Amino acid sequence: MRAKEKKFKKRYLVIILILLVGGMAIWRMLNAPLPNYQTLIVRPGDLEQSVLATGKLDALRKVDVGAQVSGQFENVVGLHWR
Repeated sequence: MRAKEKKFKKRYLVIILILLVGGMAIWRMLNAPLPNYQTLIVRPGDLEQSVLATGKLDALRKVDVGAQVSGQFENVVGLHWR
C-alpha cells in the first residue's frame, strides 16, 4: 500500500510541476513588452553612399555560370543553302 501512495504522490508532484512551469511560460508570453517599431515616411529619390577603403574585396560566395549542351541535329527547317 505504501508503494502505491508514493507512486501517486510522485505522479501528482510531476503534474503540478508541469502545470506550474506551463503557467509561468504562458504568463511570461502574455506579459511580454510589445516591440517598439520606428516608422518613417519614404519619399522617392536618389540614394548615394561613398565608401573610402583600401584592401582586398572578396565575394562571400563564388558561382560559376555556364552552359554545357551536346547533341546532334536531326534536321534544319527553314534554311536554304546554295
